[in-house]
Amino acid sequence: MSVLYIKEQGSCIQKKSERIAVTKGTRTLLEIPVANVENMAVFGNVQVTTQALHKMLEQGISVNFFSFSGKYLGQAAADSGEGHTGTDPEDFNCPVSLGYWRTDRKKGRNLSGVSHVAGVFQYLSGRV
Repeated sequence: MSVLYIKEQGSCIQKKSERIAVTKGTRTLLEIPVANVENMAVFGNVQVTTQALHKMLEQGISVNFFSFSGKYLGQAAADSGEGHTGTDPEDFNCPVSLGYWRTDRKKGRNLSGVSHVAGVFQYLSGRV
């Protein structure tokens, strides 16, 4: 297994069956089986499709995002399987999750749309 570094600006990471493909325009730059990827680092202006992200997270592959110059921006972390079963909304720790929606970490201010997001979580968990 390996760490996949994607640095080609303007490229797109896509899911193709059980493979991850990196394309740019009509060209396929790389195609690799998901089973061969341990972790992924994405640099700069690179798109990741929702389908590819879902597949990687399902397989336990975390995706780390960096600026073009290498500054760490964030991560889509694969679930370790601890804490919830994935079938019952009550298993998710919504207050912790909403904390990230409520506050802009850099500026310490509230973000718009929080009450709507909180309402959706409350509705899904039957707490309305």
